[in-house]
Amino acid sequence: MAMQTTLDTFTTVKQYYNSNVNTITISTQIQALEAPVTPSIESVAVKTIEKLAPADYTLPDISFYEDYSRLQSSRIYSAEQSEPCRLPDIAFKIEGNPNELLWKAVTCSHPGAYDREYILDTYKTLGQTVKIEGDRRLADMTRRREANFAQFFTLKEIVRFITAALGLDKSKKKALVVDNSCGIGGMFRYLSPSCLKTGIELEDQAYHMAARLWPDAHIIQDSLINHPTIQGDYFLINPPFSMQLVQKNIPLENASWGDLGPNSSIQSHIAALEIAIKNASKYVAAVLPMGYFTNENTYTFEKWVNEHAELVLRVDMPAEVWKDAGTAWPCSIVIYRTKFHHYNRKSAFVNTITKLGDLDVVLDEWKRTQHYNEALEDLNLIDNAFQQHARPQTGKTLQITVAEPDLPLPDSGCVGVKVALAPDSSSLVIRSSNLLEALKVRQYLDGMGQQWNDGLKAYTQESDVRFRRKHILNNSGFIPNMISDLRAANMDASLDPQVTTWIMKRKRWLERQLTPFEQYIGKDGEWICLNEHNGIRSTYPELYKAREKRLKALGIDWLWDFQKDDVIRMSLKNTNLLCWSMGLGKTRGIVSLAFLYGTKHNLIIVEPKLKEEFIKEFRELNITDYQVIESEKDLKQLKKFNLIAYNKLWKPLNEHTKKTFAKAMRRRFQFIAVDEAHKIKAKDSEQAKAVRMLKARYKLLSTGTPIANYPRNIFSLLVFGWGDGTELNSYGYYNPIEQTSDRGYTSGYTTGTRQFKEDFISIEWVTPQFEQTLDKGMKSREMPKIKDTAKWWAMMSPKIIRRQREEPEVAAFVTIPKPEISTELIKMSPEQVKHYKHWLDEFAAWFKEQLRLEKQSDGHKIDQMVVLAHLTQLQFASTIPQSKKTNNEHIQWPGGITTKQQRTLDLIEEALSKQEKIIVFSERPDFQKLMQQELKTRGIKSHVFIGSQGIKNRNVVLNDFKNNGTHVLLATTTCGETGLNIPQSNVVIIADTSWTPSKQIQAYSRILRPQQTRKPRIYLLRSKGTIDEYMQQLMDAKSEAIDEGIDYQDATEFDPAKWLSYRDFTIKMLKEEGYDMD
Repeated sequence: MAMQTTLDTFTTVKQYYNSNVNTITISTQIQALEAPVTPSIESVAVKTIEKLAPADYTLPDISFYEDYSRLQSSRIYSAEQSEPCRLPDIAFKIEGNPNELLWKAVTCSHPGAYDREYILDTYKTLGQTVKIEGDRRLADMTRRREANFAQFFTLKEIVRFITAALGLDKSKKKALVVDNSCGIGGMFRYLSPSCLKTGIELEDQAYHMAARLWPDAHIIQDSLINHPTIQGDYFLINPPFSMQLVQKNIPLENASWGDLGPNSSIQSHIAALEIAIKNASKYVAAVLPMGYFTNENTYTFEKWVNEHAELVLRVDMPAEVWKDAGTAWPCSIVIYRTKFHHYNRKSAFVNTITKLGDLDVVLDEWKRTQHYNEALEDLNLIDNAFQQHARPQTGKTLQITVAEPDLPLPDSGCVGVKVALAPDSSSLVIRSSNLLEALKVRQYLDGMGQQWNDGLKAYTQESDVRFRRKHILNNSGFIPNMISDLRAANMDASLDPQVTTWIMKRKRWLERQLTPFEQYIGKDGEWICLNEHNGIRSTYPELYKAREKRLKALGIDWLWDFQKDDVIRMSLKNTNLLCWSMGLGKTRGIVSLAFLYGTKHNLIIVEPKLKEEFIKEFRELNITDYQVIESEKDLKQLKKFNLIAYNKLWKPLNEHTKKTFAKAMRRRFQFIAVDEAHKIKAKDSEQAKAVRMLKARYKLLSTGTPIANYPRNIFSLLVFGWGDGTELNSYGYYNPIEQTSDRGYTSGYTTGTRQFKEDFISIEWVTPQFEQTLDKGMKSREMPKIKDTAKWWAMMSPKIIRRQREEPEVAAFVTIPKPEISTELIKMSPEQVKHYKHWLDEFAAWFKEQLRLEKQSDGHKIDQMVVLAHLTQLQFASTIPQSKKTNNEHIQWPGGITTKQQRTLDLIEEALSKQEKIIVFSERPDFQKLMQQELKTRGIKSHVFIGSQGIKNRNVVLNDFKNNGTHVLLATTTCGETGLNIPQSNVVIIADTSWTPSKQIQAYSRILRPQQTRKPRIYLLRSKGTIDEYMQQLMDAKSEAIDEGIDYQDATEFDPAKWLSYRDFTIKMLKEEGYDMD
């Protein structure tokens, strides 16, 4: 590695330096030089390249890609021999130089008489020799880089490996090899003699040494950012790491804002790699810091590289490998192929070494790969007749301004202020040229005032809201008015041209994101398509057809027509909420969408018990490029598809760090699919916080039940998918939003959670904690009813893509027998009535005392959690009175089984007589264990499927139930409610009642699959006169709210006065059981 340098194209030059104007005058009418040279320098039109915001990126149309092997070189060469060149004079002192003996050897000897290999091995770099005063190691890293130009040359073992990996060590082809930060030319040492070498170096001593060591090469002294269009077949580079290059109008796409304005700053290794990727006709080999693959700051550039080149090799090296070179920094050897088919990427060859000697073993493994064979084929395509050095141009004199390599200085000549985009494009910023202007800007921002935030009970600065992207896109007159106001305040204000371009593109993108999806709904026995003429398919027909064509080109033939339509429609947006009914193939939808997006690394977050289901699907689709992330090591070699369990996501990488998997993967993936997304509904749960930490361009939330209980259950999903208070999602946890009344008036600001509550939630009162989280804190009389359904559907229609089994487009491909669902009210035996009534009496006495205290003291509130605990005890008494939870010194179960348990056994025996398989669900593991004992006494084999068994054991049990002779599965609702496909069974018994309707629906839907061949029968067992009946009433009301929220169904007329909180529910239940609660 050496000081950053660069070259444009190829010519012969003689340089005349004018120290006053700091320019190079290049004359093409000069006398013959003494040594052959390779390149020429052509004029470069320097132009600011405006970077698009990430959201404006459109997927490449692969239909336009051709077979690059048939293309001829676009470079024109002269067949005549180039003229010899005289070696440049040395202007620095040799005496006292750390490499004094080497300089004397090369200056006093005839070219070629010295030992080049010895000089390459023993030359001392600036990184090894330059010291700074008072070095504080890590704290002075920037100072050291300024002094030594981050100059550390590549170890010869690494150079030998790179050269051999590309076949350049023994080839007879005249491959044009470029190193745009060549140092003394170490990257050339193992090239075959036939290769044509071009190097660029800025640091004076390294440049002069390279010119003498490689007289047959063309070495130019300049900064690499001055030559962004240099051409070559291969680039072999080891650029300086992390040096900030600053110069006005850097003509590179990945240049960013700096002290000199737009496109004025870029890191050295990013600049070198971008130039190499854009100009290499075949391969780029580079040594890069390992942080390039893990640092969040380089995520955008890594994505750019992956869009322009295919990574074929990566070898990670620990810091110890570089000790002999005078540094210690973990690095990676990477090789990119620059001409490739986007739709036919292959997995990269990835390895890790602990010592340099391992490179020989790695090289042997590499030579057995298809990538290596393709590299040799590409090399053999070079036509030596076209690989001649160019002749110098004549009749022209060019002037090029040389950028100073020193530390950037502020442009003191700049005046005024500029309105520009923030680095993350989330807001506008006003950039000042000096302190006085900055004070004026601060005064202007403060002058915008502040408004009361009713949610935070504090004031919110107007400037914090108005400068955000959401406000800018929704208020087209804001920017002109702001510029006018700044000028009225005696500031020379201007608008960055990038802002206008960005707004235009962002608005077009936003319009597409907010276009509703088409959706079928059932009305009066008919199926109606909503948004048929203004939906995403009809609004963007050409884009839809292009994606359809791409899907076909990818060879994806495993989708039904309705699945294909949904995947194409989802690909037109960045984030989607996939709500297919159970059994419609969501796994294949997720996989197909990842292929259609064209993303390299995809993350799928699943429940631990469902990992095997996804792996099974991958195998059926012949997808081999996948892995399950189990350890930190797996993050170093990401696959096309990467599975991780929810409970792994928030855990530390290892026992020596607190850094979690979520944080380590924060920006590693371009597409993230969250399976069973309702699992992240609680704001402060570990898995929800871990998921929200992840960032990706594309997101998919997949769940058949986005609303588990109440409309607010969807809030956390909206924040993860569409942002916190953004133009795509008005609601959020943190960003202030305008407070809107029921009549549509706006006044002041509030929090997103509070406004969501006001818009959609029917509730009597809440605590501040609940108002800020929507899932914690106390509340009273929350009703399962969407307050404003029109506003709800307007919010959800661009986000949710819904399919039901009964709709025509689905029924044409998926035939699932309609289940027969029956609810049985079972009368309890006298023994159970007595047992149940004991616990009911105890609860009634406690609750009546709580009511008395509530009347006597205004501050006394009945704790809902305690109420719920008592109600849970009643559930035990109704379903499994044999449990220890309902037996103590005051009451003991007399023995035997209950009438509900007997009915369960009768239904099992009835199904077995028909050779049917049965699943029994209960929320009480004690019930399942008791049933297993009873079945055993009857000679019936059964399996228990409960949480305490662990995932591996449960998978063994489930496999035996599906494929072998066991016909009875006794499962807890929690373990069997999601993700499992069990069409081998057609009978489900649900022995108790849940507070959540989705749990019950998810449980019995395990058997409702396209593979089902028998008539499904579902039995809902309820104990008459117990808590079971009351809970069923609550579930019915909640189910209507769910249907209303995602299927556009009209709920029955809702009477808020009849809706019950836990408190009201308890009073009603106890009164109807004959207790005096007044």
